[in-house]
Amino acid sequence: MYFWAMLKVVHLNTYDGNGGAGRACLRLNLALNAEKEVGSEVVVFYKFGQNPAVKTFTNTLFKRGKAAAMIIAERLLAKRYLKPVKIPFSFSWFGTSVIYHPDVLAADVIHLHWVNHSFLNPKHLEELAKLNKPIVWTFHDSNAFTGGCHVRYTCNHFENQCGNCPVLIDANPDDISHKIWQQKSKAYQNLNFRIIAPSSWMQKSVLRSSLMQGKTVNVVPNTLETNIFYPQNQQNARAKLNLPIDKFIFLTGFMPSKKDSHKGAAYL
Repeated sequence: MYFWAMLKVVHLNTYDGNGGAGRACLRLNLALNAEKEVGSEVVVFYKFGQNPAVKTFTNTLFKRGKAAAMIIAERLLAKRYLKPVKIPFSFSWFGTSVIYHPDVLAADVIHLHWVNHSFLNPKHLEELAKLNKPIVWTFHDSNAFTGGCHVRYTCNHFENQCGNCPVLIDANPDDISHKIWQQKSKAYQNLNFRIIAPSSWMQKSVLRSSLMQGKTVNVVPNTLETNIFYPQNQQNARAKLNLPIDKFIFLTGFMPSKKDSHKGAAYL
């Protein structure tokens, strides 16, 4: 909830808690609202959960149905262009205007998170410039600084202008990845935003991108509840969790599924 004299922040994400980006967004929202000087809101494109604190752009049955249709259509149409490989790729054919939403209009700062799946395409991102508000964008994967892929593996085409994309059936210098790169380049020229990278690796990747030249990139790790996750005596913690005292323990986690090969489950 926004109050007078607070710094008002609105977070925009496609989903609420359905995936790592959504969960990171919700945790950051909780952390900011714990600060007396900040009022923070989350507005998502498509809401799955029942959290009353999370608002949605698709707040009627018609809007929800339209959003679902766009999400499904984008994924079905993509099959015509993509090789049968498990590499996430967004075409950004569909999008939604958000500049007239009351929470966006009331905000002092707009914080973008993961905005794919027919939420904010380059055209609608560029619209945000009309509001003349500070924009922060947390990059939860590589899509914002590539011609479409969310996971790059060893591809370095994003350092130039994409094209000849290894995941496209009809790869050529002027393929869809290059056209998406051009759309993003135009949008970003008119959009003033600062970038947050959750890791140093992501920061280095962003700085290599031809789309991000001249942008400010700060490393800010994802938020955790420090009243729950905090350093303790190692032996006491292991005893409490019934873990072996003398073994090396490797902890990992990933969202949304171990079936996503790029999450690295095969190496565990």
